[in-house]
Amino acid sequence: MKLWKGATFAFVLCAAALSTFLIRNMASIREFRVQVKHPRASSTSEPSPKSSSISSAEPLLQHVLETMLNRKRRRDQSLGMTQTRRTKRAHKSRPCSLRKLELTVTELGLGFKSDETIQLQYCSGQCDKKKLNYDLVMKHMVEKGILGRGRKNRVSKEPCCRPTKFEKSLGYYGNKTHNIISNVSAKSCGCV
Repeated sequence: MKLWKGATFAFVLCAAALSTFLIRNMASIREFRVQVKHPRASSTSEPSPKSSSISSAEPLLQHVLETMLNRKRRRDQSLGMTQTRRTKRAHKSRPCSLRKLELTVTELGLGFKSDETIQLQYCSGQCDKKKLNYDLVMKHMVEKGILGRGRKNRVSKEPCCRPTKFEKSLGYYGNKTHNIISNVSAKSCGCV
């Protein structure tokens, strides 16, 4: 995302410089045509139209660049860090915790048909602080290739965020009957 911001910033600067240059250049072409129609005007005392348009565009471009850079510096200072908000958010891991989601019974994927909306609680997040010696050993063995390849030897290198307790039951009305599903919605989470 930082790359796209930089590319957009460069594109805007180039567009501003090009439009300023073209406007100044078009104005100097009009002046040049007027001077050609009236040969009595002396061109030796004035600088050439081409050099004046370039030199007059430079201060304007510098002013635009300084203004944009000052805005960026102020924005970065208000963030308090050199990283942008999105970069900090992307690298920040959330701890293992209970989350909520509203969906229909059909969206659960258990084969039940109903348009009734339910609130499902699930576990999600990182378990970095709960690593045991077992987890460190397994990670090392996987990285070094000590364990054989294949599905039989696939192991988890890190503890997983899983439900430790479930809600007693989840009820819904479907096919003209009241149905109950057990062990679907989490009640509490932990690193296992």
